[in-house]
Amino acid sequence: MSSVSTYRSPDGQQVDEQGTSLLTHERVQIVRGARSGLTLIVAVHSTALGQAVGGCRLWHYGDWRDAVKDALRLSEAMSLKCSLAGLPHGGGKAVIALPEGRVLSPHERRDVFLDLGDLVESFGGRYGTAEDVGTTAGSPIPETRPCGS
Repeated sequence: MSSVSTYRSPDGQQVDEQGTSLLTHERVQIVRGARSGLTLIVAVHSTALGQAVGGCRLWHYGDWRDAVKDALRLSEAMSLKCSLAGLPHGGGKAVIALPEGRVLSPHERRDVFLDLGDLVESFGGRYGTAEDVGTTAGSPIPETRPCGS
């Protein structure tokens, strides 16, 4: 198992090994999916310019903390990209952490994306996601579903 080491930057902020600040994100939610049992992370770096946007990464990690580091780093990068492009959005990122060697069946894939839908919905519109590494536009990323499903 790997661990997340933190350090202090010259200005006193707590940062990880890559220098990503751990205290600048507006909200970071880490959950174990109720259906899938997998670790899901949504990191919202900023909504100062508008809704945070960023893809959903479905990737293999040796340790869930590596997935958190990815979400923090990539969501901050999305804030910078949106700002530089003049877009009215902030940065966010969703990460689904698959254990090494784990292959999802179609049923498990559906479950994990339903779990992701629940997590994204809990942000109340402050975060919007799309495809990224390990997902495609055809992935079952639920936007809406009937009550009770």
